[in-house]
Order: sequence, then structure tokens, then C-alpha cells
Amino acid sequence: MKPEILDSRDTELRTALVKLVSRSAHSRRPSRKLVVTSIIIFAIAGAMTGGAVAAATINAPPQHAVNDALLEAAHEQVIDQNAILVDAPIVRSGAGTTIIRLGKKPAGATNLVVAFECTDVGTLTTLIDGHDDGQTCGESDQFNPTASQEPVFGTGSHTFKIVAAPGLRFTVWISWIAASSFGPSTAQLAELADGKVTRIEYLAAYDRFAACMTDAGYPLGDVPRNTTLLDYATPGDIYGDAAFQRCYTTEFDRVDTVWQLENWSTSYTAVTERTCIRGIGVTPATTEQALYDQIEKYNLEKCVLGQ
Repeated sequence: MKPEILDSRDTELRTALVKLVSRSAHSRRPSRKLVVTSIIIFAIAGAMTGGAVAAATINAPPQHAVNDALLEAAHEQVIDQNAILVDAPIVRSGAGTTIIRLGKKPAGATNLVVAFECTDVGTLTTLIDGHDDGQTCGESDQFNPTASQEPVFGTGSHTFKIVAAPGLRFTVWISWIAASSFGPSTAQLAELADGKVTRIEYLAAYDRFAACMTDAGYPLGDVPRNTTLLDYATPGDIYGDAAFQRCYTTEFDRVDTVWQLENWSTSYTAVTERTCIRGIGVTPATTEQALYDQIEKYNLEKCVLGQ
């Protein structure tokens, strides 16, 4: 998937919406901007468990909020590589010098994704197998999660070491990933050849995607075809599953992107945003970016999230 074609601020709001979708036993089909940020959420949200920090800090966010922020920073890195997780993430909260034993690289793993957040400001260095990977804990890093992809070489056991000033607290999230080799099918490329997507092409791409999912054991069920955007549901939280990535990327991803961007005004998110804006007596804007600017200006994020 190619998240760079989307506005980053829009993506942040859709990311929050994805978290609400993930609470249901059956996940409703999100809008394109939800799809972009959802591929990893469901696979790893349950692994986000970390120990408590050593002591409370004034204005420090609660640990679950830190974990959520690290998760979001990490999954952006995973999505950038159209990757999948190949092992359970490791989440550690601590202070001072810490060594995390990663073991041998799992089969198929290509990189590590490392997300980091500092509770305090001070001297800190992180090392993979003894090599500095450049983390710091300056003022701009405090309560500000960052994530990066780190190559790991060699076939032996690997370590991640945090060398921190005494008492300096942090939380780190680490996972092995494998970059996906999936690409668009010949049929999907043909549908995109003229730079636009027709209704017929959109439905054909969806049908191939649905057939692929059925073959993989995840039937999408009967989907009404009289709506601008097809509102399909997946059987459980399978967005992090390799089968979903393969089917969506090869048969539907780019066609779905173009169609949704061409028809954004009829999407569930756009309709919800306009409803929230009208609810405070303001006329909704007519473009997607301006509509989002209104949501931000009037602090209507909770309305959009149904809170």
C-alpha cells in the first residue's frame, strides 16, 4: 500500500477510527484511509503490554497511552514497507541500562522496527549487536514517540541494548518484520492504466479481492452493491494477516485508493464529519482538507469518533 498519496493529518484521524473498529467481533470495512493505517493494528494490539515506569512524572501520559503512541509510530514504519510482522513484539519500560535479548532472526525477517519514547531528558544510546543506531532523549524526544527500521546482520543471536543515564526512563517497542513482495496484479494495473477508475473497474477489482479472500478462508459475505463505496466486513480482526495483505494489495489496493479519493464526499467518514460540523451550527466545507481543518478547528474529533 502507498500511504504517501494521502494527507498525513487525515491519516491520523483515520488511525483513531480504526481503533474503534477493532473493538467489534466483525470489523466493518473501513474507508481507504482507515485501510492504510489498519493493516498492523489488529495483529499486534494485544501484544502492547509493558511494565510500569519507575516513578510518576508530572504531566507524563499513562503507560497505556505511551504504548498506544508507540504502536502507531511503529505501524507507520511497517506500512511504509508494506511489511508484515514475523514475531511477537517486545515491549519494555524501564530506566538506566537495559539489555533485551532478541534471539536469532526469524525465518523471512528482513529488519527490526524499533519505536522509542523517553519519559525523561538525558543521555541515552541504543545499540543493536553493539552498533549505535542513533537514539537520543533530548527535550524534543520527551513523550514524543519515534520509530525507525534497523537492518540486522548475521545468523547468530542478536541483542538490543539501551545505555541510559541512571534513572532515565523510557519505553521501547521492538519487532521483526518481513517486507512484502506483493504487487498489483496485471488486471489491477490495466484498470489503472488511464489514471482513473470506473464503477465497473471498481466492482471487478473488488470481486477479485473477495474471491482471493474466500480462497484464503476469509469470505467477506454478501455486500450490497448499490452504494458508492462497498461496505464489506471481514470475519474478525484479520487486517494484519498475510492473506489479507496479499489479496488486498494484489487485487484491490490501488483501484480502491483511486476510487475512494475520487468519491471521498460520499464516504462514511466524510458524512460523519459533515454531521458533526452541522451539529454546532457551522456550514461544512466542500473539500476534504477543508472539512478536516474544520474538525480540528472546532475540536470535533470526539464527535467523529462517536464519543
